[in-house]
Amino acid sequence: MNKIVDISDYQKTIAMNLSVIGQQVSKYEEAIAKIENAFVTLNNLDIPTKSDFGDELPSWYEFMVKCRGEIENICQNFTLKLHNQLINYPQSVNNALDIIDNSIDNINSSIKVINENGKDENVLKREMNFMIRYLSIIEDTASQQVESLGILVNNLNKYVNEYIPAINKDLENIIIGICQSNDDYKTKIDEYNRTIDSLQTHLNQSIAELVAACAFVVLGVADAVLTIGIAIVTGGITIPIVISAAIGLLGAITGLVGVGLTSYNIDQDRKAIQAAIDSINTINENMGYLTSWKKSVETCQKDMNGVLEGFQTVRNSWLIVKNGFRELGKQAQSVLDNFDINDEHSYEDLLAELAVITEVTSKCEERSEAIREQIDGMKIEEHKFSKAKLELGMSAKEVEKAVNEAELLSFSEYMLAV
Repeated sequence: MNKIVDISDYQKTIAMNLSVIGQQVSKYEEAIAKIENAFVTLNNLDIPTKSDFGDELPSWYEFMVKCRGEIENICQNFTLKLHNQLINYPQSVNNALDIIDNSIDNINSSIKVINENGKDENVLKREMNFMIRYLSIIEDTASQQVESLGILVNNLNKYVNEYIPAINKDLENIIIGICQSNDDYKTKIDEYNRTIDSLQTHLNQSIAELVAACAFVVLGVADAVLTIGIAIVTGGITIPIVISAAIGLLGAITGLVGVGLTSYNIDQDRKAIQAAIDSINTINENMGYLTSWKKSVETCQKDMNGVLEGFQTVRNSWLIVKNGFRELGKQAQSVLDNFDINDEHSYEDLLAELAVITEVTSKCEERSEAIREQIDGMKIEEHKFSKAKLELGMSAKEVEKAVNEAELLSFSEYMLAV
């Protein structure tokens, strides 16, 4: 008599890891929107011309030009080589679930035939072989997910741990090199970054209300994510701010908000930024350019790292699902190899194995349905990026006009536009 592993061993392991995959899928669209916004911000970074500095260029200017070229290369490479892989990932999961669900249907059909035909040895062995084959198909499907995710993880890892850190290090070296001391630099930059974060929050609130109230219907973009870049010009420095408003989430806002970009909080943020820049400018006249760039680069790295960690988690879960179905298949094969129609214990082993498989496949069907619902609700390909030019101090009507008249582009169109 073979020892049958307790049902809960497989049920908990496989079902739990399919749930983990589902949890990561539920966060995916938001994570991709963050990455897209981060790259749009990098793409919009503006470099001052030589004429902006009068007769004497600062010593770091050529280094800044070099960094801008590196940023442009990364943006282009991401858009052309990696972005489509990220966009197509949910469909890859859907395709895998199609195969798994179809295999489970066939497994359940074989189990039903065995149960209906009692101890007909020929039928029993035939259907057990069918079932083992479909367990193997599920294992292979999970293995393909592990392999494809490995490629994605490797590609993302190059950005997170090689390309972007190299640019960030170059910027840091430039900044430190022109500061009086590292401590002085760190204190002033931390204060500057805090004010930028505050402005980002207040702008998100104002733009979300304004755009939800006056622009979505006119634009006719249903259930998408509308992203608007705002160039904040203060102290001679252009600070890129990217606002992302999810249309479906904000549709409940119906009244036009009249304060536009002139609210008290935004005005206070602007003054705080100016004060922080003035403080930095005591070190170097145009330090704000470099600090804005460095913050944008660091945000991009942080957001990409979040997606990378998510993919690593999903890959590990698919690996566990793969191994779980492999063990189920091995155990089913062992039960079949040792089956003796005249041995009651042998028949009990077979029934116990069928019970294990039935319980596992039932939980898998539940998890698969939940993941499909999440994927079906995604609108990643409908993310739109606006060329609207917004400035601090705009009224609600001015924001409405700028947004409604601006061109809307897909991520690739926006990034590759000349």
